[in-house]
Amino acid sequence: MPLRIPGPGPTHPREIFRSWLTTYYCVLNADSAFQEALEVLFKGFQRSTAPRRGPLSPLELQVLIGRRRLGMRAHARGGATTERMHEAFREFAEEWKLPERSWQWPKTREMPDLFFSFLRWHRGRRKAKLLVGPMVLLIAIRPAKIEIEAQRFTYDITGHSPEEVRKEIDRRLAALRKDAFSQIAKVEDEARSKGWKDFPLRHRDPEERQRLAFRVYRRAILGQSWPAIAKADHVDPRSVFDSTRRLARCLGIPLPHRRGRPRKRK
Repeated sequence: MPLRIPGPGPTHPREIFRSWLTTYYCVLNADSAFQEALEVLFKGFQRSTAPRRGPLSPLELQVLIGRRRLGMRAHARGGATTERMHEAFREFAEEWKLPERSWQWPKTREMPDLFFSFLRWHRGRRKAKLLVGPMVLLIAIRPAKIEIEAQRFTYDITGHSPEEVRKEIDRRLAALRKDAFSQIAKVEDEARSKGWKDFPLRHRDPEERQRLAFRVYRRAILGQSWPAIAKADHVDPRSVFDSTRRLARCLGIPLPHRRGRPRKRK
């Protein structure tokens, strides 16, 4: 099931997470140093002309199954082993403060972001970019049918004025509209009861999400101080501290730790 863009109404938690992570990865991909390092990493594991190896390890078999699920041809001949790949991706993720899901294989039917990005890069030979891998909806809601009753009425042109007819149509349409929205509200309430959340209005704006993701990048990658980040956005350091750490925690991105919090303004 494809993930939709977060909008009004309850949204699946993983859709919200993917939206934020995609935004953060876009910020990283705009960094030329990161893009160059990712390119070097991927080029180190291109297809080799070495002879066929022996049986696949359990980890390599998991990679092979993941590729086939995505409709990608597997290339398990020669070259570096998947164990080496896994270790290299882990070290790269630690160096660039990437979330654990970027290299760690989950128990669900998903693929780590670095592996997914490598396969897409290997297949298309485009510039290396970090992409968010496939996600599985763990809290699915069955589609609900919204029923709208068909209504008829008699229009006697000799006994009814056009104004009366229009008023009757408006009345009936208003009743149908009210009933349909009531059915929709029940579906949304069911989704909320199962963990779906309302995406904040201010976060639906791509520019706002990019601005917040860039704060995480400044702190995690550039190592900027909280006052410097706040000054760049013309906001209070305390609000920057809270919002940035909250988003980094949500994405699983480690931030440099320093004792204390931003000083309160007098």
